[in-house]
Amino acid sequence: MKNEQEEYHAQCAIFDWANLEVNRLPDLEFMFSTLNGVRLTIGQATKAKRSGNKKGVPDIWLPAKRDKYSGLIIELKKVKGGVVSKEQKRWIEYLRTQGYCALVCRGSEVAIAEIKYYLAGVVE
Repeated sequence: MKNEQEEYHAQCAIFDWANLEVNRLPDLEFMFSTLNGVRLTIGQATKAKRSGNKKGVPDIWLPAKRDKYSGLIIELKKVKGGVVSKEQKRWIEYLRTQGYCALVCRGSEVAIAEIKYYLAGVVE
């Protein structure tokens, strides 16, 4: 539960920052999360899976084209620890083959820095 809380608070910090910066960086308006890390009841999880929710889908999506990339996708982990699952690795590898900049970021500060770099066209 503690790991989930750390990632939850980090993700909230990223979206709080994005809401403050959206006037300066308008593409942030379209950034969204998948809510894959949210705990669900068995009934909710069944509904989510049946309606298309998939295991391993990264947490944060920014569908803004930059240079050779179709968008930025981030799997968020806590700063220390936090294992990238086999399914998450598979998604990240696949998304990279499809022209996305797909990253694992540890903590909100790293994720925000990567988003800034990406929107500035600095990511390679």
